[in-house]
Amino acid sequence: MIFLASGMPAFLSAVDPGPVSSVFQLKQQGWKLEKKENYIETRPGKKPYQMLKRDVQIVLYRLHRGSEELFCRVEYDSQQDTIRELCSASDDELKKMQTD
Repeated sequence: MIFLASGMPAFLSAVDPGPVSSVFQLKQQGWKLEKKENYIETRPGKKPYQMLKRDVQIVLYRLHRGSEELFCRVEYDSQQDTIRELCSASDDELKKMQTD
């Protein structure tokens, strides 16, 4: 239990404070979860560990509020210990925004 409490500040600092609201913030603003999909992608490692594989956990969300729809992608990169969130009004636009 102490380990989890001491690890919490490191987890929070890994969140990318981008211009897009987080899924949590969107839900606080009244957006409702319509669909959630979760999977893990194995990608090549980044330098200097490019010979190792890294796991990236991906969670896809479809949210709605009234007649509005929003698509979000949350990625947790195990090698870099980072979380990245991307949201868009279009699923196709969200796919275009993805970079590795």
